[in-house]
Amino acid sequence: MLQILVVMVDDAHERSISTDIVLGLLKKIQRRRSDLHLIISSATIEAKSMSDFFQPSSRRHRGSESVEPGLKMESAILSVERFQCANSLSDYVRAAVSTVLLIHDKEPFGDILVFLTGEEDIEAAVKQLTDDIQDRKISSVN
Repeated sequence: MLQILVVMVDDAHERSISTDIVLGLLKKIQRRRSDLHLIISSATIEAKSMSDFFQPSSRRHRGSESVEPGLKMESAILSVERFQCANSLSDYVRAAVSTVLLIHDKEPFGDILVFLTGEEDIEAAVKQLTDDIQDRKISSVN
């Protein structure tokens, strides 16, 4: 039987009935599964309110120290440089892949995050990127 150890909810600040139901269910499941790790990510969510929601009130504080060892709140402010096209493109997936390769070639080492519209576009971009990288390897050998 498959046992899930980690569940991630991304963009938790984008509140909807579905997100609220998922978070509520995860809270109930976590009470029974102390080995289950939850990763709740958001660029703008208030960490304290999310911490208070998931931390059982009876175990929140003993004196001035927190007694919930499984709860860890982290935040990081990352430097972000934004690249986008001024005009609409007929093949924006191809353009995104080309842009990723251009950034990789011209910019200092770092991560690249690309927002696409759905799973189909993501899979197409991964395939194009993989093919382009493979083509680069072949042409650099020849």
